[in-house]
Amino acid sequence: MIGVDGTAPSWDALYWAAREAQRRRARLRVVFVDTTEPSDPALASRKLAHMVTDARQLEPSVRVSGMIVDGDAAEALSLASSGAALLVVGDEGEPGRTPLGRAGRTVADASAVPVVVVRGQLPPDHSPVVVGADGSAGTQSAVGLAFEEAGMRGCPLIAVSSAGAELDESLAPWRDKFPRVPVRTTTIEAEPTPALLALSRRAQLVVLGHGDDDLLGPVPSSMLDSAHCPVLISA
Repeated sequence: MIGVDGTAPSWDALYWAAREAQRRRARLRVVFVDTTEPSDPALASRKLAHMVTDARQLEPSVRVSGMIVDGDAAEALSLASSGAALLVVGDEGEPGRTPLGRAGRTVADASAVPVVVVRGQLPPDHSPVVVGADGSAGTQSAVGLAFEEAGMRGCPLIAVSSAGAELDESLAPWRDKFPRVPVRTTTIEAEPTPALLALSRRAQLVVLGHGDDDLLGPVPSSMLDSAHCPVLISA
């Protein structure tokens, strides 16, 4: 599922989501969140139809449907994404910040499904997937999700951890499950955000988990602000 509002970041996210739906052999539901005040149903319908048409033309093999929701954007996304395998939203956008982009970050804080915030560049498919792994319970799901993404894409995986984290222990069961995924590990003595940001310049996806309190910690929040590629937050 992708949440859109017709802004430039939503278009970027739409193209990414259509390619992902084709890769996963999945259906794509385009949910247009009408954030205008007052709402304009006719304009929202035209924008949604345009985006659905473009998604179908981009990936003809993907079944694309659309729907319009209004009201609070975060609540609308949460309700609409129930049962989805993945929720995709665009970046907040600069200059200015779009309501839907802000809502996407709010949903990522407590979503029952993984959330991708599409931002930055879209590098080649052979580019690596990067995962932040500190050994905490919150990042265990991120490690598993990163292996799945790398396996599906046929690309290498780079695992980044802070000094003292039991990285090999975290990776071991997933290495066994995905033996064909090449893995490189990097241990950072300092705070890991700068290293993750640097790696995001040549990554196709950065995967991160929640903190132990189930909220986005400082590293995921910083990456959503500054990463150079799409960021996937595990559920």
